[in-house]
Amino acid sequence: MNNFANNLKYYRELTSRTQREMAELLNMTVNAYQQYEYGKREPRLSVLIEISDILNVSLDELVKKIHS
Repeated sequence: MNNFANNLKYYRELTSRTQREMAELLNMTVNAYQQYEYGKREPRLSVLIEISDILNVSLDELVKKIHS
């Protein structure tokens, strides 16, 4: 799994949100969101910014190797 996928799952769980909640907040299907957490897709920059706002973390925190 890549750094982004690991960090995304870590921060989502830290905020006690489900994958379904994240998908709804991002106006996408659960499957599309899961692709990010499973490392199969990476979001466009605009979506990445939305994710960082929702999770209240910086873009650096989402993409750097911090958590595994």
